[in-house]
Amino acid sequence: MTQYTTGTVAVGQGSATVAGSGTGWLAAGVAPGWAFVGPDGRTYGVSAVASATGLTLDRAYEGRTATGAAYALVEGQPAAGASSVPWPGDSNDSISRPAAGQIAFRTAGVQRALLTATAFSLSVPVTGTAVIQGLYDTTVGRLMTAGAGGLLLAPGNYPAEYDFASWGASPSGFYWYNNVGDAGPTGLGYGSVIAFQYAASRQHRIVLDADARRMFIGYLDSAGVQSPWSEIYGQRNSVGTVSQSGGVPTGALIETGVNANGRYVRFADGTQICWQGIIASAAGGTTWTFPAPFAAGAAVTGSVSAPVIAVCCFDVSPSATAVTFSVRDKTDARRADTCFLLAIGRWF
Repeated sequence: MTQYTTGTVAVGQGSATVAGSGTGWLAAGVAPGWAFVGPDGRTYGVSAVASATGLTLDRAYEGRTATGAAYALVEGQPAAGASSVPWPGDSNDSISRPAAGQIAFRTAGVQRALLTATAFSLSVPVTGTAVIQGLYDTTVGRLMTAGAGGLLLAPGNYPAEYDFASWGASPSGFYWYNNVGDAGPTGLGYGSVIAFQYAASRQHRIVLDADARRMFIGYLDSAGVQSPWSEIYGQRNSVGTVSQSGGVPTGALIETGVNANGRYVRFADGTQICWQGIIASAAGGTTWTFPAPFAAGAAVTGSVSAPVIAVCCFDVSPSATAVTFSVRDKTDARRADTCFLLAIGRWF
């Protein structure tokens, strides 16, 4: 294939016009379809040749504006199946069209890649130490493959098991875990882990249980010490059974319940509220056993539904589990009216 490099050119960034100096493009047979290799090293198509010193590219020139610059014109792209177009300056490197809609790239006479209308593929696989040697290979400069870091694994395959116990055993990536004997969050059986190295010899972990109902975050410091796990709350674990260890919540944020003694709500910070409506006795005090016990005596208030002036009186100070009350009128006589009781205190 013909290659033409006589003279120099002037090109402008953003312009498709090329001006030649000392060129003879018409006499050389340069025509639409030839390839123009510009001073920027990019290859453009020739859409029109106006004169011996003027031609138009198929798209705007992308490089910097230049004058008196070297260039190359390569005879037009061959038809499908025809011989290849060599790169300027090296007959061993070429572009060819093995079939309609395809362009093949060769270096040293070997096809390296194939470009089609819908895809780009490497004809020569990248192997050896150029690619990672395992899913969690952290060697700098190596290419990632499918499954690297536990991502894009084929269905039915699993990433590596995470090591909660020591720094460096599990680099950044995606893992699964089995919490039996591990240092993962208490109360979880198995699930997924996402690990991030955020500083030298330090790592953040995000841990999800198997049904994605609970999620924890924590970090491992440079001495290999695991921080206390912090649970992230959402729609599926905000309401449930509250619990604590040393004053630190270990269960849900809110717990609610109802039984024959009334209703209650507990909060993770230790606050508890109980309420109930009870008909008092005109014969003596009435005891309200709280629907859930307090850690100590609660603060109890009451309001009365009665046709006369009446108040709710507490016969003794509330305990952690109950309070005794009476409804009395202005003569201090007990009445059998309904008293609405509210108790507030702490459950731990």
